[in-house]
Amino acid sequence: MSGPISRNKDVSQGAARQSAASLLSALVTYSLVVSVPAMLATIFDEQLFENGLVFCGAALSGVFAYSIICVQFVLAARFQWIERSFGASVVFRLHKAMAVIATLLALVHLGLLIWIRGDWVLVLAVSASWPIQLGRIAGLSLLLMLGYSMGRKWIPINNADWRFFHSVLAWVILTSGFVHSIVMGSSFGSPVFALAWMGYFVAAIIAWLHKWKLRSQPRPSTIR
Repeated sequence: MSGPISRNKDVSQGAARQSAASLLSALVTYSLVVSVPAMLATIFDEQLFENGLVFCGAALSGVFAYSIICVQFVLAARFQWIERSFGASVVFRLHKAMAVIATLLALVHLGLLIWIRGDWVLVLAVSASWPIQLGRIAGLSLLLMLGYSMGRKWIPINNADWRFFHSVLAWVILTSGFVHSIVMGSSFGSPVFALAWMGYFVAAIIAWLHKWKLRSQPRPSTIR
């Protein structure tokens, strides 16, 4: 009896190692992809360090947060070449985990800006400029999406309504965050960064269109 048991144990351990390797590979790849805009900003934006390291941290945390949001659209699009490379379960787990990271980075972005200003105008001022209002909308939508996702098991909602709610919030975050970053960001003086930033935004839109196309395709009938 030890033979079959031993083989099953070896198969189980091999599957666990393969899953861990796929997860590590996906994490490394994901980290490199979302780091590109921040690296370009650091290299080509001469004004980034002029206002001190705290301002630099505030700017880069915002860049990282929005880069993750764009890549989240790509992960959610169910591209077969991505799922074949890392496994559908790994992609799904990474998508959920990075939503938390993006939210935390957005909070760091806001917290450092509040620290620099020394007041709560960015959060509390009713008459703030429209780019700041867009940043608020993006941040609140991100918090709402994450909170709803984490508490979904306790909230009665069917899958169709959840997908609609999730899609609406995702688009609000993507568009409002993009406009906010263009108006408020200092790195757009660099054509290289601006081109990369636009590329991430366009990639997110293409990914959403791909996902929409998949959902709009008729499913094969199971009736015989």
